[in-house]
Amino acid sequence: DNDANKKIETAERSHKNGGLALEHAVERGKLRPYEAIEAALYFGVLLQPWEQRQHDHHVTNTGKKRKA
Repeated sequence: DNDANKKIETAERSHKNGGLALEHAVERGKLRPYEAIEAALYFGVLLQPWEQRQHDHHVTNTGKKRKA
């Protein structure tokens, strides 16, 4: 049903945001990469591959529409 789909979407979004928060912490030097990986495993969130992050940053910084 529709309610279940909304819950799944919310969970997927929070997984993505949790991973982004960890990645940003590494970029700012707040976490070491292995600490981010351990935290991601602990919380069950997904970290994007480094190449994908660089691509997303490039697309965002050149003013083109960022993909979801």
